Amino acid sequence: MSEKKEIFLGLLIFSLNFVWAVHQHWSATDLVWCLWISSLVLGYAYILTTILGILLRGDKGGFMGSGSKKRRAKAPVPVINVFFLMALLFMTGFSKYTFYFFVFVVVSILLSLPREYQQRLGLGFLPNKDTFISRFLVNFPAAIFMLGFFTFHFGMFHFVHSIFLNGFFLTNCSLV
Repeated sequence: MSEKKEIFLGLLIFSLNFVWAVHQHWSATDLVWCLWISSLVLGYAYILTTILGILLRGDKGGFMGSGSKKRRAKAPVPVINVFFLMALLFMTGFSKYTFYFFVFVVVSILLSLPREYQQRLGLGFLPNKDTFISRFLVNFPAAIFMLGFFTFHFGMFHFVHSIFLNGFFLTNCSLV
């Protein structure tokens, strides 16, 4: 569907919902809170399905801006995993969780090495990097970090937004 049709369809559906809410005598508070909860639920579902899709499909470069139409150099996922490890160490320090994350980063690096380097290091037993399990393990640290990052930030945005909405819509306003 073209972008103009999507915008038109979205506006049409929103307008129909608004007319239905007025017809049902909803207050402005009811409408705003319904829009807030749908933003929270649908937005977080979109985040989860995107991360899960990248993790299960094993997209190369699925994280960090692969949706851009411009050709630009992208860092391989193991490099991104090392960056996320450094960020995690900075935020949480040394703990058992950073150790587990470190182990997953090392595994992702070893699995993404070319086959001849794996052979030289005595790691010929590792699965081919095109198999599902290899792609899954290479993307796993980035997926876990992105899940935590977006859960925190998306959740905090909606929490603060709810505080403002609660302040603005403390009185029961009517749409009619």
